[in-house]
Amino acid sequence: MTAIETHEFANGLKVNRARLLDLQLARYTSEGASNLHEPEEEHWFDHVLGLSPTDGVFLDVGAAIGYYSTLVRREKPKWQIYAMEPQKEMREALLETFEINGLPDDSLTLDEQALSAQTGQQRFRHIHYGSGLLTEQAAQTHPESTVPTVPLETVLDRIGRPVTLAKIDIQGAELSVLQAAGAALKSGRIGWIILGTHGADLHASCLAVLRESYEIVHQDGAPPEQPDGLIVARFRRGEDG
Repeated sequence: MTAIETHEFANGLKVNRARLLDLQLARYTSEGASNLHEPEEEHWFDHVLGLSPTDGVFLDVGAAIGYYSTLVRREKPKWQIYAMEPQKEMREALLETFEINGLPDDSLTLDEQALSAQTGQQRFRHIHYGSGLLTEQAAQTHPESTVPTVPLETVLDRIGRPVTLAKIDIQGAELSVLQAAGAALKSGRIGWIILGTHGADLHASCLAVLRESYEIVHQDGAPPEQPDGLIVARFRRGEDG
């Protein structure tokens, strides 16, 4: 069996080097870089984990190769992890990342559905880490397939307990998902949300939706050393909560 060549990040997490794009490796290793996947997002990720209890639930939407799920498994070994990733090769890579880092996957649920505004089937473009849902009208040149979709409220029902932290990175579908999940967001079933945004308009619109029920702890439309915008939000409980 051929040994896997790995890339080790500054936090000690290792991934299969072959799973990374050349532009990612260049970003991680260029002079002055922090050698973290998304430095600003990871700072807030660590901050939230530091404020969170020993037992909890992590919902990883757009889990890709499992960078954040692996961090949670390492830092919060008692947490339940529910990872959503519609790409088969990425699901395989996630399990591989756990194995490379010597972590068991006994607390991991891996869901092949894509998060969307409704239950059904939807077109999905395949473009490495930029993969995501397409509208019926969208025309594009990348390979595509049809994937099963499910709304956020259904996912929360399946998990069956409050989600301590949800990381959502779904390549442009974030606004439609949030708008369709109004009742779930208002219910407080998700304590913290770390949201990746894709474009200035989407960033502003997602902020507006989240502010109805969440305190915006941090937001940056163009963080350094990472390609996506970032919103960190904490559920705002009422006076009786």
